[in-house]
Amino acid sequence: MGCLTALYITSTPRRFHPKTGVLQGSILSPYLYSVYSHTKLTLHCIEFWKEQKRVDALLEADSNCSDVINKFLVKNSEEVLASAENFHKPAIKDTTTSSSATKETPTSEIPTSVTSETSTSGTVTTTTPSAFTIDSSNNELDLKHYMLGGSDITALFRQYQNRADKILRPIILETYVQELLALGDVLFLAKNQHSNIKTSFFSEELLDKLLDNQNQVLLNKIPDTCPDFTTEDYMTVLKVLNSIDQNIITPKQAKLELLTLAAGMDSLKGNVIEGIGDLLTKLPLDSIVEKNKIGEVDIQTRYYEPLLLAILADTTKKVILRWPNKMDEIVPEIRPDAIISTLVQLKFGRHLGYGEVKPGDDSTTTQSLCVDTLKLTVLSRNTSLKNEHPILAFQVNGFQLIFYVTQRIHHRFYTMIEIGRVKVLDSLLSIQSFATLKNLQILLRVAQIFWHCCHSVPFPNDSPLLSHSSSLDIATLLNMTNSSNFKYRNCPIQYY
Repeated sequence: MGCLTALYITSTPRRFHPKTGVLQGSILSPYLYSVYSHTKLTLHCIEFWKEQKRVDALLEADSNCSDVINKFLVKNSEEVLASAENFHKPAIKDTTTSSSATKETPTSEIPTSVTSETSTSGTVTTTTPSAFTIDSSNNELDLKHYMLGGSDITALFRQYQNRADKILRPIILETYVQELLALGDVLFLAKNQHSNIKTSFFSEELLDKLLDNQNQVLLNKIPDTCPDFTTEDYMTVLKVLNSIDQNIITPKQAKLELLTLAAGMDSLKGNVIEGIGDLLTKLPLDSIVEKNKIGEVDIQTRYYEPLLLAILADTTKKVILRWPNKMDEIVPEIRPDAIISTLVQLKFGRHLGYGEVKPGDDSTTTQSLCVDTLKLTVLSRNTSLKNEHPILAFQVNGFQLIFYVTQRIHHRFYTMIEIGRVKVLDSLLSIQSFATLKNLQILLRVAQIFWHCCHSVPFPNDSPLLSHSSSLDIATLLNMTNSSNFKYRNCPIQYY
């Protein structure tokens, strides 16, 4: 069929359509043009040409390095021969020649850049810095792959991306939310929340190991001197909360006792206890029955802000949690519900985290929660690239609070991992079920990761310049999805 088509085309006068550029006179030309137009827009096609550019750059570097080394060897050989001839001339002792030969030692003429380029062109797994091995900058020629237990995670992720790119459009958001995140260069990792397509490439065991590894990378940045909650700490807190149930003290008196207890603890442990104390004077005594009448603002200010302010904000460190309801300057298409940012003099500095809130009533759908996850992912991805450190995100669905951390692994490869989730109390009646030792440890771990991994970084990038990420933006990703909503669609992410 291909030969017949070629003969037919060559035997036909070459006339092209003035607008589309399609060869006229062939019944197959419109079809071929449509196939070509579709193919060049796919992620696979884009990655193919990027790979070609990378190979060309490597070949050019290899050629340049070979020329430099060849010139160096020739010059070195000439100097060795010259020194040998001088050595065998006993009657002539020219100090000028020897001194000049000493000044022109070959070691001093090898540039550092040449040495690094040579080592890089020899193997792609070298740790020697070079123009093609950039650790934290957005470089198309970044060659280092993320390896774990003999598995090339970066290569597996690229295969996973190519498979995600083949999903029929429009994509069902709830079912394929993790594949959509992969098209945005982010691998979503949470315990027992892996999609079927993802496990077909990584296996569930490898994904769990990868999740543990990414968690450990964050925990390794926490100093060993940071203490955990002890059973004694928990019993002291529980005693104060029981006094409220027994009407021995009022919620305000209990808050004062918890604040006194927090003052004598490690700062981050004290912040968690302070957050629980602040909740005591905000929560209603009994659960509100009309949950559908509780809006996002009430959810934010009454049930979450007292706790989140205590563990994720500190005015003495110039870090604030704000609810701007404005477009984000890092990703102008997104309006986040919450932003955690630093203060530089009288202006907002770098962003450390983001938050999205849904009331969890009948108006909250799985699709809307997936959109929130997508927004948090794109915001965290771009900010992580710009600031060069991990970014915290929290997502609220009614009284379910989930924490994520996004960090850059490789060029156009990020991970978004779940680091904890808690069921937030809706009244003082459930305060004891919330303030368990497990929940205290989860909140403490979130605070430790935030302050030691997202805030305390050696060289923070406080530049006001916008991020220039080459990954797909939020508008492009959402345009791939189906806007319809169906209540019973399966979703691999557990929002409830």
